[in-house]
Parts: sequence; C-alpha cells; structure tokens
Amino acid sequence: MAEATFNSKDLEELAQNMYRTAEKLYPKEVKRFLQKEGNKGAGILRKKTRAATKKKTGNLIRGIKRGSVYQYKGSYQVRVKNNAPHAHLIEYGHVLWVNGTQTEKFVPGKYPLKKAAPEIAATLTGDVDGFVDDLISKGFGL
Repeated sequence: MAEATFNSKDLEELAQNMYRTAEKLYPKEVKRFLQKEGNKGAGILRKKTRAATKKKTGNLIRGIKRGSVYQYKGSYQVRVKNNAPHAHLIEYGHVLWVNGTQTEKFVPGKYPLKKAAPEIAATLTGDVDGFVDDLISKGFGL
C-alpha cells in the first residue's frame, strides 16, 4: 500500500498563492483586509507599549498609528508605526539627562515593537488563512 506524505509547508505555499491571486483579482477586498489587520496590529502594539512603560497616558500611546495600504514590489503592505518623537528612545534605550547635563547612566530599551512583532505576525497568519477560506467559500467570484 502506498503512503502519502503530508507537509504543512505545502499548505502554507498554497495559501500564499491563493492570497497573491486574490491580490490580483480583488484588490479592494485585500486592501480592506489589510486595513483591518493594521488596526489589530496597532492595538497589539498599544497593549505592549502600555505594559512596557507602565503609563496609560501621553504621546507615546497616541503616536501609534496604522499607515495606509500601499503597493510595494507587486504586493500590498501596511505599516504600523509610532510617530511619537521619543518612541525610538523607549524602543532602543538612551542616555539619561538630568537638568540639561548628560549622566553616565544608560536607560535600556524596553523594545515594545520588537515584542509585539511576533504576536502581530501570528494573528496575521491566522487571519490570512481565514481570508483565504472566505474566498474559497465564495468560489473566488465564479
């Protein structure tokens, strides 16, 4: 009796190919999907930033935004970023300044974006699978 081998990478490749096909056939649906995913990503980043900084107010949290969906090298993309002027200091760390003079103390970075990235990627992967399933159930518009 012949045995069939099953590799999950084949399914991932199929889902990616279907997503690329959807990009070509249904650009409005893909843009809408990416906007929703960008909003989810911004929410995850806000949550991680609040947890890392222990602050519930301020420009750091308000600076987290979802960019617009754009096309780069043939695929649609969306960015989640922090526009606060001091976001990079919280992310990577900085030298402490007291009364206008530099001290020897270095405040290490809290890396909220780096910590949020795997969670954003995990939710995106699951949601892409759901998006592809919806397209299949609709019959790709046939």
